[in-house]
Amino acid sequence: MMVLSIQFALFSVVCLPFSLSSDIKSPKDEIDDIRRLLQDQNERILTLEFENLALKRDNADLREQLVDVAKKEALLQNDVVHLRRQLSEIKEQLVQNKTRNSKITEPPNDTSQRTNIQNRRLLALVTDPPPAHVEPVAFYAYMSKPEPAPVTTTH
Repeated sequence: MMVLSIQFALFSVVCLPFSLSSDIKSPKDEIDDIRRLLQDQNERILTLEFENLALKRDNADLREQLVDVAKKEALLQNDVVHLRRQLSEIKEQLVQNKTRNSKITEPPNDTSQRTNIQNRRLLALVTDPPPAHVEPVAFYAYMSKPEPAPVTTTH
């Protein structure tokens, strides 16, 4: 233990005076250093406060924009719901109109319509004899004959 205390004493006598002499400053220099540090810190604080205020303003603007966008989105959502209702109503009306029109104009059955048409054709063939077949040449020859002059009677 004694050896340690001797070594410490030797160390303090030899090394400490050199290191302390370089680290020791006058109180005036220390005060100036502290003032510079305080000034630097105050400048940093001011710049940070300005940045904070600017960010708060930007944040407020963004909040207002967000509220506006939310309001517009709600209005557009209401419009979409309204338009979907209108579309479904129009589709329902279209279906109702088609069913009404089909009941009025549509024949009851497609096959019955075909048989009705066929029956009409057959009936026409039975009741009315087909017209005589006339050749186009004979028709033109008949039409090209000169007509006799009209007879005029004088009284």
